[in-house]
This record gives sequence, structure tokens and C-alpha cells, in this order.
Amino acid sequence: RGVATTSPAADLRRADVTGVLYFSVRSEGGCRLRALALPGLQDAASFDLEWCRFDVSPEGTVASGPPCAGRGGDVDVFGTPEEPPATFAGCAPAWKPSGELTFVIDGDVQTPGGDVLVEDVAVFARSSFPDGSRIYVREMAWLTETRLVLVVRGTGVHPDLRDVVVLVENGSRLSGGELNASRVHVSRRAQQIFVAHPGSGLVVYDQRGTVRSPESRFPFGDIAAAADSPDGRWIALARPGNVCIYEPVEPRPREEFPVACLPFDAVDLAWL
Repeated sequence: RGVATTSPAADLRRADVTGVLYFSVRSEGGCRLRALALPGLQDAASFDLEWCRFDVSPEGTVASGPPCAGRGGDVDVFGTPEEPPATFAGCAPAWKPSGELTFVIDGDVQTPGGDVLVEDVAVFARSSFPDGSRIYVREMAWLTETRLVLVVRGTGVHPDLRDVVVLVENGSRLSGGELNASRVHVSRRAQQIFVAHPGSGLVVYDQRGTVRSPESRFPFGDIAAAADSPDGRWIALARPGNVCIYEPVEPRPREEFPVACLPFDAVDLAWL
């Protein structure tokens, strides 16, 4: 007799996991973005990106762009896979909850129309780095219409410079610290910030940047990206070679097992 087997789609269907999961994987030309409809894993979108980091608007529009490390760079915005992207000069794109696109250009957070929302945004992290460091925004995300989460990187004089996560509210810094973050994900529904720390796993912070628990939520040291489901019941984690979906529960079990894993080596994730 054969052993009964199951499939990721069947496992996701049995658990009633829904939504559209977006992820990017490296390709010869840069990156490939894919979107899978859950639970059946049907292809919802697939197209090439120049940059692996991306953000998805509440309506499903994809924006991709580089970190702000150099002078140049473009933000590409994809309406549909069949249409050529709209392109804007800038870096570190992020959608507001309202669906307004923002990005950094000449150091300021701006809209495509040229409205400046935050001036010289990296300066909010300056005090966290040694004098003489060159700092730049690596990525950003909007927690609310007025609260911005920044990941700022420093380069130059210090061999152990690490990324700093800073919260900015209406032009004022709320909090920040040397977090050595490999990836930051914002849950607007739960008003939480998920920070993947190399070597120590995924830690959850509240809307003011305070750690919700001294323990790592998932103690994996190699999480590349995280995304929570629209209903907040599930969380997807990208680790080397797979994207696994978990149901966080309290109290935590001794060992947590994924509902299903998908065989993709993802760089970035989003879930609508």
C-alpha cells in the first residue's frame, strides 16, 4: 500500500488560507516577481523587475526600486503585467495606506507629483552612527498615513556599522536603535513591525517601536522577508529555498510547524 501524500495547495485549502501572495526571486536579468492566488496557488501575475525589493499598494499595484545608496536609480510602477511600467526617478518606494506612492529623491520623501512629505529623511538616524559615516535610506514603509518606518544604513568609517530602524511621525523621530535588520515588514492591520534580525529570528515591535516580547517570535536566523495575511491569522516567512506559512498562536507551542511550504527562494514578500 502506498503512503497517503498531500500537497501545499491541499494543506492551504484545508486551513482556509486565502489572499494573493507576492514574492520576488532572483533571475538572470535581475528579479522575477510572482503572485499566487491562495489556496489553489494559481498564477495571478508574473513579470520581471530590475530590483528585488518591492511594495504592493492596497489595490495590488507593484512598485519596485533600489535602495538610496547611489546617485541614480528609478522606481518602476506596474499597473498590469501586460503594460510597460511607469518610471520615476527615485529610490526606496513605499505605498501609503491610502494608496499614494512615495519614494526618496534628493534625500527627501516625495510623491510622484513632487510634494515633499519629509525633508532630509536620513538625518533622523544620524545620531545612531559615528561621525563621518555616510548614511542612506535602504527601505521604508508607512505604518499609518503619518507614521513612517525607515531602515537606514551607514557606510564608511566604521567596520561594524549596522542598519538602524527609525520611526518618524509628522517630522519627528519617535524611536530607533541599532537593529542589524535584514528585513522589516509592517502590519497595518495589527499596527505592528516585524523585524528579521540576522542570527536571532523575527522580533515583533509595536507601533512605537517597543519590543512586544523579549523572545523572538520565530527563532530562525535566516529570515529574508516576512508578510502577514490580510486577516492577520497567518504569517509567511521567506527562508533559504522556501516560503513557509505559519499560524502564530498564543501561548506558543514548544515547536511551531508550518501549514505549508512553497519551494521558492524568495527575496521579498507581500500578501494581499
